[in-house]
Amino acid sequence: MDLIVKNAAEIRKNNKKKILSYIQTHDCVSKKEIERKTDLSSATVSNLCNQLVQEGFLSVDSKQKSSGGRNASLFTIRDNHKFYLAVRVIDERELNVALMSFEKEILHSFDVTIQEEGVEAFIDSCLCGIRKCVEAEQDATGGILGVGIALPGIMENEKECLINSTIPYLESQPVLQKLQERLSGFSVTGANESNILALALAKRDYNDLTLQDTIYLHVDEGLGIGVICNGRLLLGSHNRGGEINHMPIGERGRLCSCGQRGCVETELSIGGILLDYSELTGRTSSWEAFCQAVREKDGNACRILEEKGRILGKLISILDSVFDPCSFYLGGQAVDLFSELSVYIDLEYQKRFRLDKSPQMAVFPCYEYNELLLKGCADLVFDEFALSEN
Repeated sequence: MDLIVKNAAEIRKNNKKKILSYIQTHDCVSKKEIERKTDLSSATVSNLCNQLVQEGFLSVDSKQKSSGGRNASLFTIRDNHKFYLAVRVIDERELNVALMSFEKEILHSFDVTIQEEGVEAFIDSCLCGIRKCVEAEQDATGGILGVGIALPGIMENEKECLINSTIPYLESQPVLQKLQERLSGFSVTGANESNILALALAKRDYNDLTLQDTIYLHVDEGLGIGVICNGRLLLGSHNRGGEINHMPIGERGRLCSCGQRGCVETELSIGGILLDYSELTGRTSSWEAFCQAVREKDGNACRILEEKGRILGKLISILDSVFDPCSFYLGGQAVDLFSELSVYIDLEYQKRFRLDKSPQMAVFPCYEYNELLLKGCADLVFDEFALSEN
C-alpha cells in the first residue's frame, strides 16, 4: 500500500511539473490549452491547477471570454510568492549567492569572500550569502523552495563526498551534507557545474515540455561535460555519467594524474593548452596573452590552437555518435577563442560525420555562463523540492 501511495504522489508531482513548466514559458493560459499541451485529462488539470493556486504557485485571471459567453479561467505564475536560493562558486576564494524569483530572475546577488581554505570556512561563506539574500527580501523567507549549489566537482553517490574537485580543500568533503546540517529551514541540493549548465541550456531551448538533447563542454582549468539525453540529465549509476576526462584521444601522450598517458583533459584544459604553448615557445604565458597571440596570428599560438580545435572536433564527433544530440555548447575560458576554434572543430567533424546526418554540426558558444549557472541551480531546486509532498 505504501508503494502505491508513493507512486501516486510521484505521478501527481510530475503532472504538476508539466503544468508549471508549460505556464512558465507561455503564461496566462486556459485549462483547455493546458490539457491539449500536456496530454492530461480535464479532471486532472482542473484538480492540479486548483491545488497549485492553493499552494501559491499560480494566480487566476478571468478576463478572456470563452465561446459560450462565460469567463474562461486563465492561469499565470503568481508574482513574488515563490523563490530560489542559488550558490555559484567563483573560485577557491570567492562565491556568489543569489535570490531568484520562481521565473528565475535574479532579485538579489552577493559575492562573498571565503576567509580561509577549508570546508567549514566555505560553508560559513555560503551561510553568509544566504543570510544576506534573506535579509534583502524578508517577505520571501516563507516562499523559498530550497537552495541549489553548483559544485566544483562530482558528488560521489555512496559516500556523498565531492571528488575530482577543482578546489583542493573541498576534495572528499560531504559539502551538501555539511551545508544542510547548518542550514535550518531550507532543503539543499546540488550538482556538478557542467551538468547544471546542460540542464539550464536545455530548458532554455526546449520546445513546450520536451527538453532538447544537449551536450555542454566546459573547457577551463579542468574539462567538464553535461549531457541531456532523451530529455533527461545523464548521471549514470555512480553520478559520473558522460565523464570524458580520461578518454585516450590526446595526441601528445602527456602523463595524466591517473598514471596513464594521452588522457584528453591533459591537452584540452587551459593548463594543458598553455603548457603545450610554453614548450613550443620556451616561455610561460597567461591565457590572456595566448588569446592575444592567436588574434595577432602568431604562428606558434595558431599551431597550438589548430591542434586543440581538431582534438575538440574529434571529441565532439565521438560524443555525437554516442548521444546524437540536437546541439553542442562550448563554455569556460575556451569560449574566448570560440570563433577561431570552431573552424578546426568543424573541419575535423566533417571528416568524421555519419552519412545519415547533416555535415553541419550545431556547436554554439556559451557566453552567459554565470547567469545560466544560477538558473540551473534554480532548476535543480524546482525538480527536487518545489512540489514534494509530505
